[in-house]
Amino acid sequence: MIEIVFDPDVRSASQAGAVVSAIQDILKYIGTCTGKMEEGALRCDLNISIAPIDFPNKSNKFITDIHNPFLKKLPPNTGHRVEVKNLNSISQGTCTVRKCLLIYIYITC
Repeated sequence: MIEIVFDPDVRSASQAGAVVSAIQDILKYIGTCTGKMEEGALRCDLNISIAPIDFPNKSNKFITDIHNPFLKKLPPNTGHRVEVKNLNSISQGTCTVRKCLLIYIYITC
């Protein structure tokens, strides 16, 4: 068994799926495993958290702090983590990320 742990800067469910897909391709290429998640050859654990949202205004400067309407709706210590274990497909992972984020935002706002 191999465990790969890293600290990616992933901003969306589709990016998370792309990271898992890339790791799957690498492991298949080097012959470590078949990469068939549905058969148990590869599993994925996700740690999901929310970070404050910044977005550009008309002058292309980022709106932060009091100008950000979403900031006051997020918990004061953003980044609380939810861990989801033993996902067996990339689509299950991306769907789980989307659902966890919606639940997290709903509960904390």
